[in-house]
Amino acid sequence: LPYPNETGAIPTSNVSRYEAEQMYAATGKRLCSELEWERACKGPDNATYEYGDAYRKDPCGTGISLDQAARRPTGEHAQCKSKFGVLEMHGGPIEWTSSSWGRGTKEKEASQGVLRGGNSVAGELVGRCANAVARDPNKKTPTMGFRCCAGNRSSAEVHLEQVGTPVFQM
Repeated sequence: LPYPNETGAIPTSNVSRYEAEQMYAATGKRLCSELEWERACKGPDNATYEYGDAYRKDPCGTGISLDQAARRPTGEHAQCKSKFGVLEMHGGPIEWTSSSWGRGTKEKEASQGVLRGGNSVAGELVGRCANAVARDPNKKTPTMGFRCCAGNRSSAEVHLEQVGTPVFQM
């Protein structure tokens, strides 16, 4: 579950990525990398959503505003679980990862942190395990939370380079 990893708790939010990293350092755990987060969500079958390949709003309670979702207690959506047993990666606050954005070539993009999960009225899009957003790692809002990983961090990273400018023809 999102931090504090307790059923019935309101997920901790309004923390920057740096603050989240410091909170975990004392426990011997760490923020997940974005690829660890995505793998935990997709499970061994590489599912689109943690509960399968077809979107359904009910398992995770997706399709509502992030402001509303970030205040919900954890443990209310038992069906929002990956086949690895990871709970409620969607439906609540969007979650910091330890990764840098790594998409594009602009310096500003490279300095952004990656958030995963969360909720939105666009539930089908935001509820996908592969969905990610970039934000300044110093930013904090009541809709930004986090969860932890244990063990050694995976060294795999996302690095996508844009080649040329896409051309749209009509």
